[in-house]
Amino acid sequence: MFNAGRIGFDVDRAKAAYGRISLSIVIAYCEPSRRWKVSLAGLRILDEQAQYQATALENANKATLLATARYNKGLVALIDVIDAQRTSLLAQRQALQVLNSQMLATVAL
Repeated sequence: MFNAGRIGFDVDRAKAAYGRISLSIVIAYCEPSRRWKVSLAGLRILDEQAQYQATALENANKATLLATARYNKGLVALIDVIDAQRTSLLAQRQALQVLNSQMLATVAL
């Protein structure tokens, strides 16, 4: 009998449905792996950032000690000490923000 290509249409529709289902299965299994890899890369970058921030904090603390010593000898004004302390506190704050980001990224894994 003549069915006007209905069987071929049904076969194509079944193949499309199978492709869609298999794609959704692949996505369901690959997406967590991709997210995990992205999170690990983010942690690596945050670790590097924490190292740079630790160096910046160390240098800011040295600058504060130097400014305080220079102030005690009468070589600089008090504003220089206050500015060095402000810079040191800013570096501490940024280091804590990086640490917070590391902790949140670890929990997200």
